[in-house]
Amino acid sequence: MGHVDFVAPAFVGDVGMGQAKVVFTSKRSVLVLVHVWSENPRSGEVRLCNRAFAWYVPLKLTGDAIFEVPQLKVDPTDSLATCLWEYAHSSYTKRRVNGNPSRGSYLAPNHPLVSKIPLDGEEKTNDDGHDFIFPLLPMKCPPGNEAAPDYRTVEETEANLAALVLPSDMLTGDFAAGGMIMKMIDNCAGIVAFKHCRSNVVTASLDALDFMRPIKSGNLVTLRGKATYASPKSLEILVTVEVEDLMAGTRQPANQAILTFVKLDAAGKVQPMPGLIINTRKQHERMRIGHERYEIRKRIRSAQPIARP
Repeated sequence: MGHVDFVAPAFVGDVGMGQAKVVFTSKRSVLVLVHVWSENPRSGEVRLCNRAFAWYVPLKLTGDAIFEVPQLKVDPTDSLATCLWEYAHSSYTKRRVNGNPSRGSYLAPNHPLVSKIPLDGEEKTNDDGHDFIFPLLPMKCPPGNEAAPDYRTVEETEANLAALVLPSDMLTGDFAAGGMIMKMIDNCAGIVAFKHCRSNVVTASLDALDFMRPIKSGNLVTLRGKATYASPKSLEILVTVEVEDLMAGTRQPANQAILTFVKLDAAGKVQPMPGLIINTRKQHERMRIGHERYEIRKRIRSAQPIARP
């Protein structure tokens, strides 16, 4: 899964409409752009609810062999299709070169948010040879957020879930349905967000959910969620998924996703987000990269074109 934006809610009684189209192909993968609208039958109002970029690879029903993908032909006179292809190609290139871009860091070394906390084995000195001065921990995220109603530590809002994959969870062959795993990830992140906000919360976006390996019937799936970054009105949460083969006794990473939640009042309006207290160097690094992702998400939302049904 590349990226999902939860733009607006859909209500009971609304008519749902979906549109999906292939916007990019590589040799062994396909990127699909999906829009979901909701229509109020009484008023006729149509609103965009969800927008997602989803990556797919074609697999044989038996074994893990991957087919080659027929290549997409883009009309150079179609500005929207060309724009989407260029955006997708850029995302694909970054993923191949740097791994998952949502988990990477692209800040310049002299950026004010670049951590001054030395990593293990590094000298605690700066360029002129003097002692390295780095932020004292614990620290608050975002710093100087006086509007934050409260602050929570990462540890007090962590959440853990576990589930046994059953035959009813299978989609094709012996593989678990991706939607089932996504629902578990959203539930785990939702618990973290609720513990952090202690009020109504909703998913605002899901970034770069990578399925690293297939999950099969009889596997034990374990999820761990923790807050990584808090902006004035949103909370970023990292969810990691491990799959365990109970017969073999082996455990391996299966998925990793980054979700963003917002806090709502009784009227459904976005409220100020409680801040995050950073206690460790690892949390500080995640906070720094989380801020970068936050800025990237804002740019993506403003740049993506939206088609109407």
